[in-house]
Parts: sequence; structure tokens; C-alpha cells
Amino acid sequence: MYTSRMAVTATAVVLCCAALAGCAGVGDALESNVDRDARDLVRESASLLRGADDIRIVGDQVLTAGRRVDFDLCVRQGRDYRGTFEMDGRAGEAIVVGGKSYLKAGAAFWEWAGTSLPDTAANRRTYADRYAMLAYDPSDPLDTAGVVFGPGGDGYTKGEPVTIDGRTLIPLTRVDGEGDAQGRRRSRTVYVRAYGKPYPVVVRSEGTRPQNARITRSERSCVPVAPPAGQVVDRLPAGK
Repeated sequence: MYTSRMAVTATAVVLCCAALAGCAGVGDALESNVDRDARDLVRESASLLRGADDIRIVGDQVLTAGRRVDFDLCVRQGRDYRGTFEMDGRAGEAIVVGGKSYLKAGAAFWEWAGTSLPDTAANRRTYADRYAMLAYDPSDPLDTAGVVFGPGGDGYTKGEPVTIDGRTLIPLTRVDGEGDAQGRRRSRTVYVRAYGKPYPVVVRSEGTRPQNARITRSERSCVPVAPPAGQVVDRLPAGK
């Protein structure tokens, strides 16, 4: 994808998203996941995600020191989504649908992001309040369950059940091996339902770029659609 701050921007908008809570039926309410193997739980949870419609993910992620993004997304089948974000008070809209990614924001956002682009003034004129079609990286947007568990879902260990917001959940945690340049190791914990189908409910990460997300059933149908062609401008310059 593109580099520098825009790479952080686009990744942050979509990184921590995709999971579902609150969809187990009465018939499976007593089925326990407490004694199940961590790998089996990850595998089933990822499969449930790919088959789920109309889910809402609300969360935040720290990008760099003193900078963070807050997001509110409606996701369909862990792949396409539409939602809003805010970075340092600069609001915008993000869409991923049909293998394409779009970002819409005002002039203040593009000026803030302009350090990674060749001409800040031109960026404001070109992209402000229109949909910029961005380079699409299948490993980055919500096109697979990998954005929750990572490639293959390997390396997770299961912890003892915990209670969050009155729900009994099983923590599944993975710690990255080498960490960053400062030696900080990043950990990711996905909390899945302890009873019923093991939908992911909460995602938390620590270390570099810490993240928090809460996942619920969306109150409205989520069918992301591409913006009208007349409102779309060319994607960002090659390599950006």
C-alpha cells in the first residue's frame, strides 16, 4: 500500500475490526466452550465471522505517541464494511467493498496527512470531501478473519474464563515473538463466548499501537456499496 502516515492512517481505520457477539440461539445456550482446545476455538470463531452479516465494531487504536483513531464500523461477513472514523478531531468515512477501498474526509484531514504526499495544497483540492480510491491490500482491509486472529490463527493460548460487562468470556492470547525496535512485544487477546457459539466479543492488544474494540450485532442492515462514480477521485499516487 502507500507509505508513511497514510499507511498508518489506512491500516488503522481497518485493522482491528471484524467479529460478532450476541447471536447464539436458545438451543445452544448451555453448550460450554471452556474445555475446548484453543486452536479449535480460533478455527470455529473465524468461520462464524466469515458467515456473519450486519455486525458493529466500535473501538480505538493508538497510532503513534499522542495520536489515535476512534472508529465505528458496520461489517458484512468479515469483509466489506462502511463506517466513520476520527483522528485527532478530523472526521472521515471509510468504505471497503468489492475489492476496493475508499476514504472520504475534509481538507483538514488531508492537510494533516499531507506529509506523506508530494503536495499538500493539491491534496486538499483533489481529495477534500470526495472519495479517494486507495490502493487495496487484501491482507489489510477486512477481507478475512486474519484481521482478528492473524494468519492461520496459530500460536494462541487459552486462559481462564473472565467476566466482561456481565458476560462470561474465554480469553485467547497470542504474543508476537521478537517485538519492535525497542524490544516491546505485542500481544493480542480475543475474547470469545464461553457458552454457546464462540463468537468473538472483545479484541484487545497491548504493546506497539495498542487497540481496543467491542463487537455487537448491528441495529441496522449493513450492505456496503461503492460511492457514486462522480464522487470518486483517482487513487493516491503510486507508492503512497
